[in-house]
Amino acid sequence: MASSNTIESLIGTWDHVRSENLDDFLKEVGVPMLIRMMATRSNPRVVISEKDGVWTIRTETIIKTQTATFTPGVEFTDTTPGGQQVQTLIVFENGTWIQKITDSKVKETVVKRFVNDQGLQQVKAMASSNTIESLIGTWDHVRSENLDDFLKEVGVPMLIRMMATRSNPRVVISEKDGVWTIRTETIIKTQIATFTPGVEFTDTTPGGQQVQTLIVFENGTWIQKITDSKVKETVVKRFVNDQGLQQVEMTCGSVKACRWFKRAN
Repeated sequence: MASSNTIESLIGTWDHVRSENLDDFLKEVGVPMLIRMMATRSNPRVVISEKDGVWTIRTETIIKTQTATFTPGVEFTDTTPGGQQVQTLIVFENGTWIQKITDSKVKETVVKRFVNDQGLQQVKAMASSNTIESLIGTWDHVRSENLDDFLKEVGVPMLIRMMATRSNPRVVISEKDGVWTIRTETIIKTQIATFTPGVEFTDTTPGGQQVQTLIVFENGTWIQKITDSKVKETVVKRFVNDQGLQQVEMTCGSVKACRWFKRAN
């Protein structure tokens, strides 16, 4: 019997037992809702084989069968859950099968397979959110912390603060030809800002003032600074956190606030 910490222990036929957080992962890598629904309800069979150093993995469902053949350490073309053809690399390290999508047109994705201590084939999949493109999409408000104190610090009147802290905005971020748009929708109004990263533009503060603003992207984080001398210095940072939420950190002077948004279905 092969030890469970060898790559050869993955060879064989495996039936699905259970999944955790699969829908959120598929959503993160851009799989359409209908395909996600079918995937999360399926019980695939996975067949792994090897001959003369060439490996084959076949995934069978009632809808389709998908087969990939590869040599470890050599890039090959694979198909994502959403149907895209992408460049992929699989290597074996310490009994673990590590699959990386190396194609720049999709999010960096890593899938690890190994046989765990219970004798199950365990598959861990992770899509990197540490890219600015991961902010693109539609996001619904989940919760806020310290928002009223922040708005008070930047000079927003009490009535507007009350409406803002009770709202559940939807944020839509898009990009075309290097120009970005952020649209914030509430039941009261919709606010739109269009900009080119690194170029100052006129934006509207929560209190309704027109101010000069600069947005730059650094290491997957959207950093927005109000550069106008007539208002307090304010910095807003947006990024996708480890839970797949858009996290918005706002700082004015010594006051900090945070908001979280989840991807809309």
